[in-house]
Amino acid sequence: STTAKGLVQLSSATTSTDETKASTPKALKAVNDASMKKAANLSDLPDKAAARGNLALGDAATRNVGVEGGQLMAVGAFGLGAGARAFDNAYCN
Repeated sequence: STTAKGLVQLSSATTSTDETKASTPKALKAVNDASMKKAANLSDLPDKAAARGNLALGDAATRNVGVEGGQLMAVGAFGLGAGARAFDNAYCN
């Protein structure tokens, strides 16, 4: 038991839901080694296309930003999406 004083049962299982045993360093290392690492910035994902699909990013997530065909338009490109703008004269739109 993990609540009673005295001896504690240990477990190296990495998929157990048992809350009456304590994890061993071996189990913690196995889970840590199998998990994605923040420092890897998602480069350690085994199936990047599936991850994009799960996040519902669509094909926009793989396109470059620019003004050429097939590219995504940047915010502010061609004056679109840049927010309110002040003009020097009334004839400029």
